[in-house]
Amino acid sequence: TRSTSTPTTASRRSSRSPHLEHVGFDEDDQDPEKTLRLVQHLATLLAPGGELLLTFPLGYNRHLDDHLASGAFGFDDLTLMRRLTTLGAWEEAPLEDLHKAR
Repeated sequence: TRSTSTPTTASRRSSRSPHLEHVGFDEDDQDPEKTLRLVQHLATLLAPGGELLLTFPLGYNRHLDDHLASGAFGFDDLTLMRRLTTLGAWEEAPLEDLHKAR
């Protein structure tokens, strides 16, 4: 069963990213542009000046990584974080390190 909903008002701030890396990738018919269309759609749900926070692992979905590296998402601000330990230590990483994700 599929459920869809349309918000009645635009949101000033939204955080949506559960399993974003699987969209268009872990499907029988892979669609490299599906994640890009999803992010563009989520942006339309924001009020003017609203913020969208997305989190996803790098190195899992190569199409998602390519969109990020090319600037296709059109993000105003981008921060990459690198996990240092399995205990939750992280550090900021430069965009140039995107290709090192695995």
